[in-house]
Amino acid sequence: MPSIRSFVAVELDAGIRSILGRAIDRLCAEEGGEDVRWVDPDGIHLTLKFLGDVDESRIDVLRRALDRVATAHSALDLPLGDLGCFPNARRPRVFWVGVGDPNNRLETLVENLEDALARVGFEREARPFAAHLTLGRVRRDAPPSRVAPLASESLLDLTREQTIRVAGISLMRSDLELSGAVYSQLHYAKLPG
Repeated sequence: MPSIRSFVAVELDAGIRSILGRAIDRLCAEEGGEDVRWVDPDGIHLTLKFLGDVDESRIDVLRRALDRVATAHSALDLPLGDLGCFPNARRPRVFWVGVGDPNNRLETLVENLEDALARVGFEREARPFAAHLTLGRVRRDAPPSRVAPLASESLLDLTREQTIRVAGISLMRSDLELSGAVYSQLHYAKLPG
């Protein structure tokens, strides 16, 4: 049976995607910005759990697991942070905007999601969850000295006092195209409230 490259995420509203698009435009215009593959703002999302290639026959199991997790949580608002990078500012490979979790409600949601998915046969994530929105990935051949100055840029004038509304969690499909990944929603589990 065919498999579907899948993940669980929070989809963002158009207003937040627009703000992140302006952040990408600013970074792209800086020296070194041409050495980064910037994400299409329409595809930016908050990944909660990457699942990998999932057999099509397992999609219904995933839908039910997401529904169970969603009913145990209420909607929440999370503040956007400033620019960050993985693994560090001296040798950035990924540029992102942080997402705050002041009451640890997102962390609890992710832990419950990990528990529910482990019960139906999906491996737990070994790394601790780090809430972020990916803006771009550094090209493999780019010298760190050219892109490292981008890590010192601040986007706080765009991101300050902005929040992400987490009203539900989505099971997403990722299709890899020549132009990049194309995402589509397979299921939406609404959080009450």
